[in-house]
Amino acid sequence: MTRNAYFNQYTTSTEQNLHEDLIIESIQIFGFDIDYMPRVSLGTDSVYTEYTSSAFIDAIPVEMYVKNVLGFEGEGDFVSRFGLELRDQVTFTIAQKRFDQEIANASFVSTYSAANVAISNNVYTDQAITISRPREGDLLYFGLSNTFFEIKFVEHEQIFYPLGKLQTFDLRCEKYEYSGEVFSTGNTTLDGYMSNLSLGVVAGNTASGGVTGGGVTGSFTGTGGVAGSGTMLLNASTAGLTGANGATGGVFVSLDSTSMSNIPHGRHVYDIELIAGETVSRVVQGRFEVRAEVTR
Repeated sequence: MTRNAYFNQYTTSTEQNLHEDLIIESIQIFGFDIDYMPRVSLGTDSVYTEYTSSAFIDAIPVEMYVKNVLGFEGEGDFVSRFGLELRDQVTFTIAQKRFDQEIANASFVSTYSAANVAISNNVYTDQAITISRPREGDLLYFGLSNTFFEIKFVEHEQIFYPLGKLQTFDLRCEKYEYSGEVFSTGNTTLDGYMSNLSLGVVAGNTASGGVTGGGVTGSFTGTGGVAGSGTMLLNASTAGLTGANGATGGVFVSLDSTSMSNIPHGRHVYDIELIAGETVSRVVQGRFEVRAEVTR
């Protein structure tokens, strides 16, 4: 026996729209204003097909509901071999209609697609960007706890087709761990907070023939971060020796005590780029940890 044809619970648009409006109104009453920051790719690894660098160039406020009423979930705060780690997790709910209106609309996508982001001495342009739903990797700023969260998974069927239509996205997020992304959202509070984590770049120009024998090719300039001095040696050993005593192909970077004393304790990132005209090649990247000094 098939279902009763005289009752229509799944295709009535008026009831669907009413239910959707009630959800939106409930989120606007009981929710919070969250800044949504889409991620822009500045380069993609052709082998691993993942972003080698990225930026956040806009912050769009939109209301969301926090489903974790008893507090953050996840592993929380714990001490590992790398020190104190914060792995709070949270789930935000956003109405699909409001996401389409505020984030996936044509005017925003057009502006977003044409945006240029300046990195070091070059300009990267990301084109043909479309956002039809929240994306894994984008960021959310939760002002109540002053916390950045990264979207790890988007669930669109958490409430399974009420009245025959999906009205919400559930965004499962984890506390964001900064890894060298560029923040240029236009929001001075957000940009200022992240600029304090940027340590600058190793910059410099190689002299003609200088690379063959090794030697100083750049210095730690602190562009966009902590000012200081230091050196970068090519064809160097782990002790910083170059020339006849150097190891061909080695890279040795040193920072002076003044530079290090200005870098806040915690985990940070670094990279070294070779710039030739408009071609930029990243040769080294990694992370390092600065531990707080107990005594002086």
